[in-house]
Amino acid sequence: MSKSTPQTLDPQAKKAIKFTFMGKKFNTVEAIFGLCLMIPTAGIVDKFGPKKIVNFGCSLSCFGYLFTACAPFFGAFAHYAALLGVILICIPRPLWSAAWYPILSQILLPEERGNFLGFMRFSYNIIIGCVFFLIGGFMGKNPPI
Repeated sequence: MSKSTPQTLDPQAKKAIKFTFMGKKFNTVEAIFGLCLMIPTAGIVDKFGPKKIVNFGCSLSCFGYLFTACAPFFGAFAHYAALLGVILICIPRPLWSAAWYPILSQILLPEERGNFLGFMRFSYNIIIGCVFFLIGGFMGKNPPI
């Protein structure tokens, strides 16, 4: 029997693995913040009102996305900057969740909520599926990225 030699990964595969792990970190950070902050954010929403909290949460999340996009400019500290950006994205998620239903109850009647939420989720999934399909078609089998 011959020993198999270890195969080296090309740079694109290494990049894909790195982004996969970054995505797993994002999911873990989001779950931890969601678990720890859901009950306190409900109190914050009661105190300040859902509209102010949604505005603050959207602003903080947008800043987090911009900060994450600018992370490569931090040089040696790019990983830490990206992680800080992910944290800034994840902190507002429990705020939105706690503020969503009070705002929704002011807009929709209770008997309309099921149809609205079902249609919204269905439409979202169909649109995202079509967009990914089209982007995949434009990128082709071997994209240059």
